[in-house]
Amino acid sequence: MNIFIYRTIISVILFSLVIVSCKKETEEDEAAPVQVLSSTITTNISFNATMETGSTYIIDGTIYVDGATLTIEPGVTVKFAKKSSLVFGVHQDGARLIANGTSSKPIVFTSNEYYPAEGDWNNIKFTSGAVNSSLKHCKILYGGGLSGDNGIIDINDCAVAIENCTIEYSENRGIDLDDDGSFSRFTGNIIRNCENEAICLYVNSVHTIGANNKISDSPILVKGGDFRQEFSKKWRYQEVPFIIEGTVNVYSSPGSKLTIDAGNTIKFKEGGVFSIGTDGVSGTLVAKGTADSIITFTSAETYRNEGDWSGLLFDKGASNGCVVNNCIVEYGGDNDSRYSNIVFDKTHGNVTISNSHISYAKGYGMYIDSLSNPILVNNTFSYNNYGEQYQE
Repeated sequence: MNIFIYRTIISVILFSLVIVSCKKETEEDEAAPVQVLSSTITTNISFNATMETGSTYIIDGTIYVDGATLTIEPGVTVKFAKKSSLVFGVHQDGARLIANGTSSKPIVFTSNEYYPAEGDWNNIKFTSGAVNSSLKHCKILYGGGLSGDNGIIDINDCAVAIENCTIEYSENRGIDLDDDGSFSRFTGNIIRNCENEAICLYVNSVHTIGANNKISDSPILVKGGDFRQEFSKKWRYQEVPFIIEGTVNVYSSPGSKLTIDAGNTIKFKEGGVFSIGTDGVSGTLVAKGTADSIITFTSAETYRNEGDWSGLLFDKGASNGCVVNNCIVEYGGDNDSRYSNIVFDKTHGNVTISNSHISYAKGYGMYIDSLSNPILVNNTFSYNNYGEQYQE
């Protein structure tokens, strides 16, 4: 081949490749534009954007992030003007917050006031359009300015990862989750100095609270409902009590199994019920304390009285694997005619109650109907109005 023709062909090929490459880069740029954020943010964010390390940004107003990723780099400080919020995924799916600081360069979300105070700003809110959001090594301070069921972080209809963060000085709750909100990860966090509960969530999501958290000053509020998780889930040990509001039903067709870590305290508001194997559908409760780390089921009232809550009810679907060991069960008995801390109602499974102390029931410490045959080992009773136990 003529050397001139050969060189011409090579040049044409290389030129074509350059044109294709430039076109591809242009198309990618058009597909994923990056929004440049000013130091004061007053408009909604609908393009991928980054807050750069070492900078301070001010959120002024309710800022919606939709169909885009907001990345906050380590060492950034985000200040909120009065009653301002960051809200993800309301109008369009695919919104995401990536706020992953480090131990040496945390990300700080705080008030823009000269003298910051609880409730200065509202919240960081995640809704159904938010996906795969993550907060690590963040400090979230002086928010919670919305009244009602709200926190300094709100999680609605989605899951969010929160790790090694400090949540403090909320005028309301620390974190509030609706009935479809959960944590994809929740470990190593500090929550303190909140006016209301540290965390409020529904019974079906309590198992998403992980370990090694330091929660103080405020309890975890658990709203009742059906715990219908398939297979085994665990309520891990937390330093503050779980407060149950309403009725908890542990059951599902495959068989829900709820394990409560040793050392936990479960408190019940007025009329609260903990039902296992509801309506004959399989359910298992495993509450294995130890001599040094008792599990306590008790009243949430400041001044406790017999009958403050209903008690532990083992219904006809309670499985053979149910165990209550090294537990305290007290101040129950608000359950129709039985008035007992622990009730067995047509319980066909071999439920074991052992090494536990049962006291201050409105009626009997334990009520066992004629179709139930629990295994009772080394339990003690005191101050139950009608006596230790009644068996039909």
